[in-house]
Amino acid sequence: MAKKQVKNKKPSQRWKMYEVKDGKLIRKNPISPKEGAGIFMAVHKDRKTCGKSGYTESFSGTRSESPIHCQDFKKIFDLISSKTETSL
Repeated sequence: MAKKQVKNKKPSQRWKMYEVKDGKLIRKNPISPKEGAGIFMAVHKDRKTCGKSGYTESFSGTRSESPIHCQDFKKIFDLISSKTETSL
């Protein structure tokens, strides 16, 4: 039986997401507001994105055609629920 070719794997580079100053651990990337501590957001030139949940924050003032963000959905839900309570 022939030997399988071994692929060279890149080692994990999580150490790049942290920095130690004065004996304290500092996180370099922003933390995902939807997932919580330990899940970082990727920083692109025009947005910040969570790879686990898909949450996206845009840097520009205008939003492009994108799915409804979690915060927007909560505002819409609160608005709808307040209108239905007043009509009852």
